[in-house]
Amino acid sequence: MCDGKECVASTHPQIWPRSRKAPGPYFFVNSNSIFARTGAGSAVCAEAPATFHVRLQASEGQVVPLTEPLLANSIMGMARRHHDLGLWWCELFLVMPDHLHAILDFGVGADVQGIIGSWKRAASATLGVSWHGRFEDHRLPRRCEVDEKWWYVRRNPVARGLCDREDDWRHWWSALSPMS
Repeated sequence: MCDGKECVASTHPQIWPRSRKAPGPYFFVNSNSIFARTGAGSAVCAEAPATFHVRLQASEGQVVPLTEPLLANSIMGMARRHHDLGLWWCELFLVMPDHLHAILDFGVGADVQGIIGSWKRAASATLGVSWHGRFEDHRLPRRCEVDEKWWYVRRNPVARGLCDREDDWRHWWSALSPMS
């Protein structure tokens, strides 16, 4: 739980490595230290990337549920491609029948609105998804807020009565998960 002062240790089961790559030219040394690559293995201290919870709503005109297996896999594949290209670091991407949630890290100074907007346009053009015009994004400034939101998103299918346990929901992907 986030107490506003200090964050408790993450409780994500087996998915929070102490070292991971971040978007852009940055990489994590540990959960509190971020360094920028300067070449030849040297590094200098850098600002932390910004973490956002993003919620995209399908429009009322979207006939096929986003969780239709082929469509859901394609949507998650597009998210993974943006991750692989370094446009964002995907902590969690979860597809629901009429919307999706993502917890994404963006490099310092990244155009979050532009990156999400281009992803939405690509999903519309290549997959035929009809999105609501606007989307919600909320910056998560502390690690404990990211952890709380991660669990909120993972429990979303259970809360909506779509499955009994988080692990029963197939329509999610995380770069942090050893099972991805």
